[in-house]
Formats: sequence, structure tokens, C-alpha cells
Amino acid sequence: MTIHILVVDDDRLTRTILSSYFSKPQYQVDLAVDGKDALQKIIDSNNTTEQYDLVITDIEMPNMNGIELMNEMNRMDLMLPVMAITAATDDKNIIINLLRQGCSEYVPKPIKKEDLLQRTQKILSQKALKSSKKELEIHKEIDQIFIQHPTEKIDLQIQRFLTVLLSFMKSDFAAYGSVDSQNHNISLQTASSSNFSTALHKTLGSYTLKKLGKKCLETSSILINNNIKSPAEAFMHPVRFAAVPMYLQSYNAFFIVASSHRHAAYSHEDSIILKSIANHIAPILEIKSQMDESESQRRIVQDHLEYSNKELMKLNEELQLGQQLAESIFSNILADMPAASNNIDLYMKPMEKVGGDIFLSTPVFHNRQYMILGDFTGHGLAAAIGAVPVLNIFSKIRDNSHSISDIAREINRELKKLLPTGLFLCAGLLEIDYDADILHVWLGGLPDLLVFDSNGNLKHRVNSRHIPMAIIGDEAFDGTLDIIDIKTGDSFYIFSDGIIESQNDDEEMFGQERVEKILGRTIAASNENHHKSSSDTNPNNEETDKTDGKVNCMVNNIAPLISTFNDFCGKTPPGDDITIAGICYLPERIIKQKNKRITEWKLSWEIGVELLKQSSSIYTELLSLCIEPYPALHARKEELFLVLVELFTNAFEHGVLALDATLKKDIATMGQYFIKREEAIANLESGWINIEIELIKYDEKRELIINITDCGSGFDYKNECCLALSDLDDVTPSGRGLPLLKSICDDITFMGRGNKVRAVYSWDND
Repeated sequence: MTIHILVVDDDRLTRTILSSYFSKPQYQVDLAVDGKDALQKIIDSNNTTEQYDLVITDIEMPNMNGIELMNEMNRMDLMLPVMAITAATDDKNIIINLLRQGCSEYVPKPIKKEDLLQRTQKILSQKALKSSKKELEIHKEIDQIFIQHPTEKIDLQIQRFLTVLLSFMKSDFAAYGSVDSQNHNISLQTASSSNFSTALHKTLGSYTLKKLGKKCLETSSILINNNIKSPAEAFMHPVRFAAVPMYLQSYNAFFIVASSHRHAAYSHEDSIILKSIANHIAPILEIKSQMDESESQRRIVQDHLEYSNKELMKLNEELQLGQQLAESIFSNILADMPAASNNIDLYMKPMEKVGGDIFLSTPVFHNRQYMILGDFTGHGLAAAIGAVPVLNIFSKIRDNSHSISDIAREINRELKKLLPTGLFLCAGLLEIDYDADILHVWLGGLPDLLVFDSNGNLKHRVNSRHIPMAIIGDEAFDGTLDIIDIKTGDSFYIFSDGIIESQNDDEEMFGQERVEKILGRTIAASNENHHKSSSDTNPNNEETDKTDGKVNCMVNNIAPLISTFNDFCGKTPPGDDITIAGICYLPERIIKQKNKRITEWKLSWEIGVELLKQSSSIYTELLSLCIEPYPALHARKEELFLVLVELFTNAFEHGVLALDATLKKDIATMGQYFIKREEAIANLESGWINIEIELIKYDEKRELIINITDCGSGFDYKNECCLALSDLDDVTPSGRGLPLLKSICDDITFMGRGNKVRAVYSWDND
């Protein structure tokens, strides 16, 4: 799904830079020069289904500044997420004013690409979660109508559906129209709220409704019209409406909702929800069309319904029995999941017998440990079923060669394939590297992960930069990780939103701030008591065990939090499953494996024909991102880039484009070579290059292994690569840079049919 973003800034260079940050295919960016220009663009899009998902605006602008833009949007009920860009992050009055105007996020200047994309993803994730929740609630209401009134006349059921529309769509009027098989006659059913005004009644006559219905059927599209053309006309028109078509086997139909300006404008999300409602009702309308054909057929259908109801009752009894059995099975499965170990403090409390939260942990594999905390939509058996594929994937982890980025992608792929629409997983995956003192984090849809030092100070806060799993497909999935430096005595806490969103008797939420304060105080007190105890038992300061005499970030730090939480909630039960895990980092207690080959990370990327034709060097940016956490590689960056660029260029020019390398041997033919290169790129219709980069750690050294494979026909490397380096420059089919690479790398090896090359670059550990 395309994400529409509007960037607003009076500086042309800033607009261009911000636009370039959203260069991925899923983004569509429009630009506005000031608040006035932006407001008109928002208004124009607001009468279509191509509405903006996010507005990113500067604050200081001529004509209309960012705050004035938000004022106008609020005045006109244009409810869009807004991210403000400001240099005045130290001015509390400006920040408070931004938040009062409904600003979702603010980004300090100078703008950092990673920070902007992270905050954008957070806003979009929150928006997607809110929309999914609303859609699930509507589905439940619609299903209840049919379940509770299975034999009711279809006209009465439609009337109930229209009432659901009024409630969930925040509308004053709703209509359903059905068109006969000849598309001539239209029958209407309507429902209105107590606020249905005379102006609405005059505007929404039967002629207008039928005209709107025919138009959405003829165009096969959802119609939205908020009747706003400019700020001056924002309140001149009395009616906003949205219409959606339905196509059944025997006839066509449509739904329309409308409201006055006391409600917010209809959004693209509203049209999707309206379509979802129509899809839910369509099967019932098919039954109605069959019943109207003749009295005889109505009797058959009625008999069938009675029989179905009896069968349904039987099935319901069997289902209840099966559910009890399934709950018993799943509770046993979840109980057997690998979870707590001696460095993990875990608390789990499901709302029902079987919960929708999961926590899994592997043993330590060669000084690496993997964990996942997940929170499925809802709770109970339906939510717990999704835990099975997650457990299957996690149970395959048998060594330290895995990346949580790959694990997260695989889980997302399986859940997207298996789970029904509307069921998703908020998850956090952790990878602890006890050798490098590094914590890798992938967080999607969960509250912030918190890292405390041994004195209870909050060292790091990791925000949820990704959307939950099973919402987007593999092609749009983002496996980017947060990498945190940790040290002995640190502890980190990951939890589902059940604890922070639970309310007390006064409907006040427990909140994230309480969680942070209680954990910080508890850790500080625990460490102070530990030091006091150590001092009392060792008054002469004799040498003590390193793991027990210095720090104590363990255990039972969660217990005071849960006690405070229970006191806070009082008689009000929690509104969701509650899971919180605390992990203590004491690497001295981990039995370290020596002389082992450890994969620190592994990257595989296939570049297709479109990127190849652009001659983009984006793969070097990817390598730069991967080696950033390793200071020892910074001084070697130029050599690594040289190796990667030379290998990639050879694969592209001599593999994909099949250019003759001998043309580069003579200055006289060099120009001809580049002309042929440009022609080959222009005519390129297919092709690919696969880049695989792996960082391996040994006790004494590290190796960076680069594998490049292209779609070309290759060459006879077994004979030609046996030549001496002094002769290689005259004959090599892979370019003049190969002798240089052999002088830099430990090893250059050709494989396959000559279309794959492997370079090994090593250095001593610091």
C-alpha cells in the first residue's frame, strides 16, 4: 500500500533533501512551499481516496507558518498526523503549543535521516494499529447481528447494519440501496441519528442518494466528498458523504454514510472500513435475493435456515468441547515454551486460561542468546494459536549463526501467510552478544525497551520503529536493528502494553512513566542492599567472587512493580494479558566457548534490473551501515569499499552486460568501451547481481567474506586464474582491478561457472 506524505518547507533545498529520505517505492511524496500551499493540497486530496497519511512541516515559514497550518487543519476537521520540524526544541512553550495543536511528533534541527524515518514509522504504526482495532470492532458488531438474529427478516437486519454504520462511522445519516437486475429501479433503506438536521434532510433526498449510488457503481470505486474547496468554503456546504459499491451475483447495491460538519471529515481509512462492512454484509444479501425469487424458494431457504440453526447448535456444542480441549492443549504448549533462565526475571498473567502473549528464550549458543516477547491481537485461544508458528521458528535456533533480523522476517512471513486479516503480532526480538557486549533489538508495536545500569539509571530507551508482524508482506518488511552497547550489571526490560494500558477504578492508566520509575528505584535499592550485604560479610575487603561481589542486577526486580500495579488497579481487572521480562547482563556467568567460528552478521541482497540500470552504489551505503558498530573497521572502510565496488563493477560490466574486457586494455579503444557500456545499460531488460556479505569472528581475528554472483555466462577461471599476477592484467575477463584486490585480500576465489567470486578480508582482533 502506498504511503502518501506531504512535506512543507519554504526552503527548496530542505524540501528536496526531505523528499529524498522517502525514496523507497512504498512512499509517494508531495511538496508544499508554505502552510497556505500545504492547506490547499490537503483540501484537494480530502475529497478523494488519495488522502495524505502524514504531513511533515517546518514551523517558521512565510504566508502561513506550521502552527497556523495546524490551527487551520483543526478548524476544518482535517484530522491528519503532523510531524513538526523545529530548531527551538529547548523552548518548552513552542513544544507545548505544538502538542496542543495536535502535533504527533517533532523533529529537532538539524534533521537526521534515521531519526526522521524512525519517527515516521512510529506515527504510521500507531495509525495502522488504531485502524485495525476499529475494523476488528466493527466486524465483531456485524457478526453479532447475524448470530443473535439469524431468522430475522433481512430488511430488519439491514436496518441494524445501518445503525452500526452511524455509530462506528460517526455519521448522522446512512443509506442502503439495491438496484434490480436491469439497473433501472433502486430501492432505498435509510437510518438517521437524533442530530439529523433539516439541512441534511433537504440535501439528501432520494434522487441525490440514487444518483450517488449509481455513480459509485458505474465507476466501480469508493467515493468520498467532504465538500471543502478552500478554507473560506469549509463550512458552507452542509453535507459530507462517503459511498461504496457492492456487486452481488443477482444484483448490485451500495452503502452511503453522511454527516454534518460537526463530525470530522471522512478519511481514506473510513472508506476502507466502509468497504469492509459491505463485504461482511454481502453474503446475507445474497440470501435475500434468493428468498425474493419466489414463495417456494423462500420456504426452502427458511427450512434450510432452521436445519442450519439446529446443526449450528450441534456444531456450537462440539466447538465448545473442542475449545476446552484446545485450551488445555495450548496451555500445555505455552507452558512448555522455553522462557525463563537464571538471567531472566519473567512475569506472565493471561486474562483467560490461554493468553495471547508469548515469551521465548534460547540457551546461550557460543556466547549468544536469542529472545522474543510477543503480544497477539486480543487474548484467549484465538490469539494463542498464532504462537505455534512462532514457537516452530524459534525452536530451530541451534547455534549463534542466526540474525534476529532474519528471524523477524521469517516470523512475519509465516504469520502473514497463516493469520486472518486483523490478527497481528506486536513483537520484540533480542540478540545478546556476550563477547562484544552488544544488544541487538528489533521492536515492532511494543512499548519502549528500557536499559538500566546497576544503579537504576535509565541508560537507553529503544523505541518501536517497526509496525507489528503479519500486517505487511515480505517485500515491505523492514529488518533494521537497534544496536545497544551494554556492560556488566546492566539490565533491560521488555513488556507488552497490557501493564501500561490497564486502568484503576478512576479510569486512570498505569502508564509507562510509572513502570520506569518503579524499576529504577527497585534496581537501585537492590544494588545498594547487595553492596551492604557484601560489606557486612567481608569487612576486611578480602577478594570475592567477581560475579557476586561487584554488581547485582538480579533477581525479583519485577516483583515490586507487580505489587504496585495490583494495588493501583484495585478492583478493576487488567484489560489485557500482562507480560514483562527483565534480563540481567552478567557475562562472567556465561561459560564462554573458545576457538569457535562465530557469525556476527550476514547480509544477502539481490539487485534487480531497475537498480542495475541506475548504476546505483547503494550497496556501499548498506555495507557502511553494517560496519558502523565496529570501530576497528572504520579505518579499513576505504579498502573494504574498494573491494566491494571492484567486484560489483566486474560482475555488472562483464557478467550482466557481457562487455569485452579487452577493449579497456588500450587507450585507443577505451572510449569505444564506454559507448558500448551505455548502449548495453539502455537496452538491458533482465539481469541480477546477488551480494552476500558475512562477518566472522575467531579468537584471534575477524574475517569479512564477500560473495558476488551474477547472471552472466562466466569464464574459464580454472585455466585463466592460474596465470601469474604479472600476466593477469592482460587476460583477466573480470577487469584490471583484480591484481590489486589480490594484494589487499587474503584470498580471491572464483566459483560456479566463473560467475561467482569470493573475497576474504581479515584483520586481528583488538
